[in-house]
Amino acid sequence: MQVSVSPEGAVYAPGTEAFFQRIGYSNPDFDAGDYVVRNLGFVAISRRSSDRMMVRLRPSMVSGQALDSALRVLVSQNFAQGEIQHYGRDWTSEVWPNDPAMLHRLVELCEKSAGIKEPQFGAKALQLDSMAETDDNPLRPLFQKWRVSSSVFDDTTMPFLIGYGLDYRLTVMTAQGHGEPMRFQYFGEGFKFYDAKQKANIIGAPIDHQPDPDYGKWLRAQYSKVVETGKPSLDYVTACIKSDGGPGRRSRYERLLLPWRTNDNKLLVTCASILMSTEAESGTQANASPSVDASGNLPTGSGPLGDKSRNVSQQLAARHAH
Repeated sequence: MQVSVSPEGAVYAPGTEAFFQRIGYSNPDFDAGDYVVRNLGFVAISRRSSDRMMVRLRPSMVSGQALDSALRVLVSQNFAQGEIQHYGRDWTSEVWPNDPAMLHRLVELCEKSAGIKEPQFGAKALQLDSMAETDDNPLRPLFQKWRVSSSVFDDTTMPFLIGYGLDYRLTVMTAQGHGEPMRFQYFGEGFKFYDAKQKANIIGAPIDHQPDPDYGKWLRAQYSKVVETGKPSLDYVTACIKSDGGPGRRSRYERLLLPWRTNDNKLLVTCASILMSTEAESGTQANASPSVDASGNLPTGSGPLGDKSRNVSQQLAARHAH
């Protein structure tokens, strides 16, 4: 028995078509099971023997929906002993008996890591060296292409990106020169916060032409920094994007911004990203376990477990307290 629980609370069998569709890679050349736990907020649950279960998670990235679904999976299993492997600076392993204390420990780990309030827009710089030296980041081929081409964007670049499936969540911005506004040259299909009319008019529009004007201003500053410094930027991004005055939608993604120049000396910046999770900023029902499509969009309806009872983590915390 082996399952991966997504940030939306959906339960997948690793290695299946649905699992690969969710993470956006049909044939990854990296350890997808480990990658989704460390980088996408998944919870991995596996049976190690007839009486032992193992749970692997990165508490700082686990959503309430993922935790609830993971707890439901564990409650449904018969085992005597559980191992919790959680990732912070390094992996830490704890062994617990199969009783409410183990489940409460999982709740406690995630609650402690959830104490920091997310900003409306924020970017945390990640180490480029770590990505360049390991094989488990899907953005690595793009970074390698940028380096070996001496940051020249030519006729071979887009076919290369398409070959690795990086065009789905890719934007290409160009400018005639320094000081000129960055404008959309390419816009991938994986961005779902534009309606059909906006998508039809996006090519040639300035970078701050966004459904959320505040998000557009923030993005413009991010791209301008890359243009000014001429240096790549690998970041973990959290952004609450609003559209037409409606409720905000919180997206979390890892992105790679790369500055290029074309053969005719135009400035160009690419942004390739991996969507980690997306959810309504307010009004989201924690008990729901919605499934997602390859883009990470959340359709209506319940997920595989369909449990409509009271929040499982609250039940376990209350039971253990007494």
